Amino acid sequence: MNASEALLPSNLRSMALDGDRSNFRRNSTSEIISVDGSNDIVDFGLVIDVDGVLLRGNSKIPNAKEGIELLKSLRIPFMLLTNGGGKTEVEMAEKFSNKIGTSFEDFQVQVSHTPLRFMSESFKNGLTLALGPPNTRALMESYGFKNIVTADEYHAVYPNLWPDEVPTNVEIQKEWTERINNVVVAYTPSNWYRDLQIVCDVVRSDGYPGNLVEHQSIPLFFAGPDFEYAAEMSVPRLGAGAFLKCLEHLFYLSTGTPLSCTVLGKPHKLTYECAMNILETQAYNQNCQPLQKIYAIGDNPSTDIAGANAAGSRWVSVLVETGLFKRVANQNNDPNHPAKIVSPDFYTAVHHILASRKKVPGKYLTESEISL
Repeated sequence: MNASEALLPSNLRSMALDGDRSNFRRNSTSEIISVDGSNDIVDFGLVIDVDGVLLRGNSKIPNAKEGIELLKSLRIPFMLLTNGGGKTEVEMAEKFSNKIGTSFEDFQVQVSHTPLRFMSESFKNGLTLALGPPNTRALMESYGFKNIVTADEYHAVYPNLWPDEVPTNVEIQKEWTERINNVVVAYTPSNWYRDLQIVCDVVRSDGYPGNLVEHQSIPLFFAGPDFEYAAEMSVPRLGAGAFLKCLEHLFYLSTGTPLSCTVLGKPHKLTYECAMNILETQAYNQNCQPLQKIYAIGDNPSTDIAGANAAGSRWVSVLVETGLFKRVANQNNDPNHPAKIVSPDFYTAVHHILASRKKVPGKYLTESEISL
């Protein structure tokens, strides 16, 4: 089953009413929101990256909280879109609320593996080999996956997969003799060395490791593609995407063919389809008009900006300078993935957007003034 078959577009339309988002409902009034008391209406929203935009590591970027609270006060639809993960949206919302100092709801947070929630039931019912942090089983179950085996569990049943280090404290629920239908790397695995071997074994087999096939037939999904990210260190840190780079290289060395993998996270299309529908549902429930513009604010040109630029005509990419992007001489934008708007920081970007939409007073630059 390929990605388009596994992901049901119809599910995206009702995603905000699904699972943990069951309390997200349209307001009882049918009145269109007017944020400033005039006849003006809200027909735009914001999609906001976290690392390098609102936070650097555990440190809050100056005025990040104030920018979020300005959006709240004007009732502008917004959401956080991060390539991070390893926790549920509820847990991530709590984490960001504590670090930034203002509250976020779970329906306002999309992490790299959020699209897994909207996979088809037939996909979720097949045996899934799930890799990631220690809570991977609980994470996959929260998305409705019903037939899961973790790398630890599979290794405990089949110790020859990685004979140098056999897990001894794993509860074996069953013998797992059935065929593996798909592999999901939900975020950075806990045991890279072993898990690189197990994933290579499975995806170059017929679903039974050791039974090699000429062409890859087992679908592989990987969440968290950032190779590096901005933290408190002066140079970027390796992200979850470093595991994927290693896996691709090892698979090619082993088979002589490129690895086939559906990547979940920015800049990939499924992520933006998911985000657009989450934000549209939020706008609908706030009685806003259909969104004409979606402003995507990020610090990474190769993910945040490239993804927004490719997502469609409604998307407006906004690049900030508090993370990975650094200006060089005579260049006010990224030469490879130029943003529609470049701003020194998140708060300034928010003010620019609101001023351009006449939600707050103030001057703003036109696109011709901020381009390369």
